[in-house]
Amino acid sequence: MDVLSPAQQELLEYLQAVIAVIDLNDAETAAREEGWRYPSVHHLLLAEGRFFEPVSRPAGIRQLPERLCYNNAAATATGSAGSLFYVEGVAISDVFPLAHAWCANEAGEAVDPTWPEGSMRACFGIPFTRPGSWEHDGGGFLSDPSLFVGILRDGLPPLPGRNVGRRPSSAALAGQPAASC
Repeated sequence: MDVLSPAQQELLEYLQAVIAVIDLNDAETAAREEGWRYPSVHHLLLAEGRFFEPVSRPAGIRQLPERLCYNNAAATATGSAGSLFYVEGVAISDVFPLAHAWCANEAGEAVDPTWPEGSMRACFGIPFTRPGSWEHDGGGFLSDPSLFVGILRDGLPPLPGRNVGRRPSSAALAGQPAASC
């Protein structure tokens, strides 16, 4: 059985609630009829996302300016000599889930260069492991239609490192109660 923390459970419930609203408009059927793989970025996240375990920033990685998570994560991953990947998804700190970008290592640990140390309670996202694709202009894959339309239509390209992080069980993804830790 998949053991989820309360914050991880909250992230999945958030994504499931957003998807339920999107599906009220029959978006999934329309997208499938048009040949699209995913009707929304939230569908993509739930289908392909992974949990990452928040850890303290390693020595040499400092906190960068808040509200610039996409730039911060891309710059940190780029400067890591290949030890970190860029990840986009949703994360939760003290209040509620937000779209966010962070870095992850091969062990599935989340290194967040943006939020204050220790404030990330859980994160769920998709690793983008090809450095040339990391955006530095203030936006991210999942927030910029010019970047995500191709992914929603065609799916994610197979890339090394795509399996970094922990995929939730199918029961957790289906909204069935999971064990809490």
